Amino acid sequence: MLKQDAVNLAIVVVALLGATVLMTDRAPEDWRFAGYFLVAYLLIMMVQWVWRTRRHE
Repeated sequence: MLKQDAVNLAIVVVALLGATVLMTDRAPEDWRFAGYFLVAYLLIMMVQWVWRTRRHE
């Protein structure tokens, strides 16, 4: 399960960086938004991981 989570995270990071580079003028606020999105995604992944591990105990 952890391997699949790592793959999903890598896909999201690459897509987010690609979208920020290709579709914006790369202003600091664009990178800040990308950072906020990534932090929110990491928090959601962490909650899901805790939920799954607690449910299987």
